[in-house]
Amino acid sequence: MTNPFRGSVPSAMFEQLEPRLLLNGNVVVQVQRGDLVIRGDAGNNEILVEQGASADQFNVTGQCATTVNGQAGVQVFNSVNDDIRIRMRRGDDIVTIDAVDVPDDLRVNTGAGIDVVTIQNGCQIGDDLNINTRGGDDEVILDTATVNDRTRIRTRYGDDTVAVSDSDLNGNLNINTGPGDDEVDVDPTDVAGNVWVRTGRGVDDVELSDATIHGECRIITQGGNDVVTVMASELKDLLVIKTGFGEDQLTVNGSTFRARVKVKQQKQNDTLDILGISQFDGPVLIQQGGGDDLLDVENTTFGDDALANGQWGTDTFTDGGGITGSLDTQSYEL
Repeated sequence: MTNPFRGSVPSAMFEQLEPRLLLNGNVVVQVQRGDLVIRGDAGNNEILVEQGASADQFNVTGQCATTVNGQAGVQVFNSVNDDIRIRMRRGDDIVTIDAVDVPDDLRVNTGAGIDVVTIQNGCQIGDDLNINTRGGDDEVILDTATVNDRTRIRTRYGDDTVAVSDSDLNGNLNINTGPGDDEVDVDPTDVAGNVWVRTGRGVDDVELSDATIHGECRIITQGGNDVVTVMASELKDLLVIKTGFGEDQLTVNGSTFRARVKVKQQKQNDTLDILGISQFDGPVLIQQGGGDDLLDVENTTFGDDALANGQWGTDTFTDGGGITGSLDTQSYEL
């Protein structure tokens, strides 16, 4: 539909508003006791952090009219041998950290606004990685990075995206999103520790694809029609998946589970598909809760202790063929 008001704003009014809409800010950068400290202002800040000519030298560049310490272009900072700490304020901020070796912790905090935080191109984090965004439709991307200890990513209310891909995480991975329609993707990534993914209320999509997880893995979603997918992955310890109230879709495709698996779906009409030559070596407990639920299993190998219980409602189990081992199904119509 054509907006009847489009083109009707006087040009003088547009000329008054345009500078404010395009306002970008300034970031203050200092080296404090070996830490590289970056602080944004209330404007829309966009910065790029890169490695300098030596291990303790870093370049910070303001982009799209953002200045660094009041200056345009690349600014060079020396004697950085500890943490990198970035704190942005209000505004729509973009923080890109590209191919750097962080001696110790990397901490990124953003304020209210539509923010994008990207860590990419072989970044090496010496210790912990902590990313915390506040209200707004935020995006956090961790691509081809190595983190030597814990990785913690937390977003608040808003429709957020968290993507972890082609990375090596040598500690625990904790992803926590707030209310909103969120998407969490953990793609070809190796996690040496535990994984905890928790989403808030909203229509959420969580996917593990071609991931290897050596510790426990827990995926918990709240109310909303959520989608959880585990595809072509290997989980070597306990897996717990718990979805909240809503019509949820859980798919397991071509994955291997070396230890115990617990799946609990809450009330309403839920679906669970297990297919694609999946293998369960340990005990399996599936509880689909109240509602008219569907369980579809094909081309899957179970161990000696696998139980699926539809619980309350008119539930349906479909044997798609290719099942080996024993799966005890209770409270299902065949």
